[in-house]
Amino acid sequence: MSQGDIVHDLGTMYVRAESSFATGGSSVRMWPVQGTWKVEREQEQLAIENLKVRVNDTTPPVQGRKMPKFSFEHYVQPHLTVRDKATSLPTNDGFQITFGALMGGVSDKQGTLVDDVSATASLFSVDAGEGDRLPDGQLFAIDVSTTGFEFGGVKNRSTNAITPYPHLSAAPSDNAVIHGLTTYYLSQTNTQSLCFRVTSAQDADLQYEVKGATGSFEFSFTQGELAKVSFSFEGADYTGPEALAESVAHLADVLSDPLSVVGSKLILQPIATTTRVNVACDSYSIKVNNGMAHTETLTGGTNGKRSVLRMKDLEKAFAEIEIVMPEDRDFDAYYVSRSPLYCAFVLSNDHAEGRRFFVVETARCTLIAPPAYDRGSDKLTKMTLKLQAEYDQSRTAPHDNTDLATSPLRIGVG
Repeated sequence: MSQGDIVHDLGTMYVRAESSFATGGSSVRMWPVQGTWKVEREQEQLAIENLKVRVNDTTPPVQGRKMPKFSFEHYVQPHLTVRDKATSLPTNDGFQITFGALMGGVSDKQGTLVDDVSATASLFSVDAGEGDRLPDGQLFAIDVSTTGFEFGGVKNRSTNAITPYPHLSAAPSDNAVIHGLTTYYLSQTNTQSLCFRVTSAQDADLQYEVKGATGSFEFSFTQGELAKVSFSFEGADYTGPEALAESVAHLADVLSDPLSVVGSKLILQPIATTTRVNVACDSYSIKVNNGMAHTETLTGGTNGKRSVLRMKDLEKAFAEIEIVMPEDRDFDAYYVSRSPLYCAFVLSNDHAEGRRFFVVETARCTLIAPPAYDRGSDKLTKMTLKLQAEYDQSRTAPHDNTDLATSPLRIGVG
């Protein structure tokens, strides 16, 4: 027996977008929150229950299918590369690979410039030939002279003319800079599986692999903390602990600094309202039902699984939102009338490379319960809103990308 002391929190983590189920893909480094990754090596134990003469006479079980689980937390971090007019889109963003595999759709576009001396807060044109960098539904950041960079969403595009929703805070000037936000959206079909590897910095033989993985995520926006995403996965197979030849060399994080909730905004308003209504709230949480699961098989698969597919709870809403906020009677009226609302939770921090964003947008949602009134911790009356995301019906067909334009949830990072 050989025992040793290994510091658990020192090591590296990698993700692969598998080229086919439980196979292939190139390793991309990730930097999860220290101490949060966890590999659970579960496997069926098939009991042997032969008739015996003696009491409690057991036989070791037969090992069945492997059913690993893998989880970790990751700070909300844009890539260091700002999506400006001339940037080369990076391929080494493990956060993007992971998020994209769970949402199914990713629209990663370069930025552009406003080319319009008559631009308004509700309509502007961009450089000739670059309108397709802002397809309908795309999220972006634009430099508005009165406020600096702010987020926007494309309601409609006609060649190079862009109609944003909600309207901008002010008209952008000619040659104003527009940065693309990597926009994640619900795709109707999704078969992308992932492979994760984690290593120990102190023992080359202490490396684990979970492949054929799919799962879900949830956000955490808590005052006084950095914004985080919690990921949880189920895999088709695992390997380790053994030497998997992944590097444990030091490498600087390729992502920008994590975003905090300081300066966050909640835009919550009837969809007919075009100007931005910033609403005070105490907390915001969102539960995503991405429906990803394994398809099972008796033969021809990996441990009884042959693919991942969007197939679970498809009759339910893709996302449900809960907001705690000060009392506001308008929302009682919105509940009674079933008025569709627009909701966007926006994080923005100024970093060395400029203002960075994380936007969670539900362009159409409805209150699914009466606002609940209660006594808050500060002895003020609070109300809790529960909203259900619905397909976005605000954009005029034909669309550049129907899934992007109509997605019930869009997430922008950049």
